[in-house]
Amino acid sequence: MIAALFFVNIIFIAIAKYINTENAKFFLAGYNTMSDKERENFDIVNYLKFFKSFFIKLTYYSTLIFAVTYFTYSEEIVQ
Repeated sequence: MIAALFFVNIIFIAIAKYINTENAKFFLAGYNTMSDKERENFDIVNYLKFFKSFFIKLTYYSTLIFAVTYFTYSEEIVQ
């Protein structure tokens, strides 16, 4: 169970680290389907700041929730 948590956390951190303005048009859902004119009007820099902080917080909170649950309840409930 802990191995799955670490695996998912590594994926979340990798997503937060490697998405940038150059590759966003390939990886971000919704942004990749916009026309070039719509992309010019979209504030991708501030969106990526939010996006990256969201995935970092998602990593932190999922680990915190798992740890609290793991140490509070029996192992049968956690799994």
